[in-house]
Amino acid sequence: MTRVTPLLPLMLLSALGLPSLAQTLTQTTPSDQQALIDRLLRVNNPQGSNTVTFGALPETLPLTLSSGVRVQATVRSVGLGGTPSYRIFAVGTGTLEAARRSLLGDLQASDWQPIPILPVRGFQASDGALNSTFFREGQFPLTLNINVQNVQERVELDITVNAVNDLTISSLKNNARYAPKSAMPVLFPLPGASVSQAPDVGGSRQGYVTSAHVLSNLSANEVTSFYSAQLRKAGWRAVTDTRSGELRVVTYLLTDLGHRQAVGVLGIRTQAEGDYILTASVNGFNPL
Repeated sequence: MTRVTPLLPLMLLSALGLPSLAQTLTQTTPSDQQALIDRLLRVNNPQGSNTVTFGALPETLPLTLSSGVRVQATVRSVGLGGTPSYRIFAVGTGTLEAARRSLLGDLQASDWQPIPILPVRGFQASDGALNSTFFREGQFPLTLNINVQNVQERVELDITVNAVNDLTISSLKNNARYAPKSAMPVLFPLPGASVSQAPDVGGSRQGYVTSAHVLSNLSANEVTSFYSAQLRKAGWRAVTDTRSGELRVVTYLLTDLGHRQAVGVLGIRTQAEGDYILTASVNGFNPL
């Protein structure tokens, strides 16, 4: 049986995709609320048990979240096989990219390792979800998937944790070993701008290219400076800056994952005032 607190926070129903029911619940009794949440959770786990923890993570879960992320609730589900899984609903206290940076730092501090899934680098869309998958070795191996997105002017995080076996972890590590790797960093979206990722993002052993369409009230120089700052933070060193009409191209020297010197490029084309196309590329990969 599902165990919940008597007063059901309305945000949990909204997170489960039922915002219209939140208004009617204000007129129900605590027992009615508990019966409803029991039914909602049994939809995905009809024969198992569920436990809801509001405002915190279970102490047994090897994950600590910093002040940049606030937990709303954690649902722990146990199926017929006795294997537990967790779904964590949380909100970020800042921007989309700030919440993701905070969470990635928390995971790294708790010994979670990322699973490379392309495309994960380069320009990120301003209104798109940021997804990442991780695994953790140890006595109780786990996988973790995070989805971070803007919803109704706030940042929402949906984190799923599943217990797995050693064979699954071995397979994930083997996939990570042969996945293409690149010195191209994640380029977080410009705050206050509309950033859409172009469909030609891609990588190979010979290079990596990523493009984006940016609509902003900032100038081309300000947009370039924002993304250039992220590249410099990743170790890229600007060596040339060329302008020709509506084009501006900045080249960089960097060290790739194979500890070799590589060339990076950031280009911007001004299509109209406040309308820009950006491209970033790097030549240099860690051998597969």
